Amino acid sequence: MQDYQTFGDAIACVTRDERVESDDWSAKLACEAFGVLKAGFPNLAHYRIIVLHNPDHFAFTATGNHIFLTRTLLELCGTVEMAAFVIAHEIAHHELGHIPAVSKVLGGRLNVIVHFLQIFVSPITRARWENEADMFALNTCIAAGLSGEKCLRTFQVLEKNTLDHHGINAALGGDAFYCSEMSSIERRWRIGLHLLRYAYYPIRIRRILAERRAGISENSFRVFLF
Repeated sequence: MQDYQTFGDAIACVTRDERVESDDWSAKLACEAFGVLKAGFPNLAHYRIIVLHNPDHFAFTATGNHIFLTRTLLELCGTVEMAAFVIAHEIAHHELGHIPAVSKVLGGRLNVIVHFLQIFVSPITRARWENEADMFALNTCIAAGLSGEKCLRTFQVLEKNTLDHHGINAALGGDAFYCSEMSSIERRWRIGLHLLRYAYYPIRIRRILAERRAGISENSFRVFLF
């Protein structure tokens, strides 16, 4: 068994045959999105983005400097803003200390074991980490010059796709009163409220305000959702 320095290195090695070609549109989109983030924050340049062929839509990271996304996810999140938000979210887990740093004392295999042990943290802690990563990603994208509202569309797109595949619990939560892990709709609302700090009002609210300024009131009763 090869002794990898990090768990991310091990994943990068075993998934080598699943990577998309660098000239594929999905790899170019990920590269463009990451380039925007790097231009705003050069300290993020050491991360490595890997796009994989996979029928499922997901992104993840691990110890080391690898960020993994699937081509299927990029098909759903087909804009620079949404791709950048996903990448920034995964980077946030490193920058915020959610991913254990590689120990120079432990060997490669022990580092992998440590990573596996961390997976078994409480669901409430994982939910808090996801919320923190969302906020970090949003702040990073806005500071890099991207539209926070367009980044927020990531949740709408992924939630719709999840519901289309009957993933009601994943999209809306498994319990109407308490969810140990945040559903996508709760994350969307939390980060949507966070957007108000930047005066990013939801588009329906902005439309109502514009209609009122223009003396139009017939549609002002509409309810808004982030």
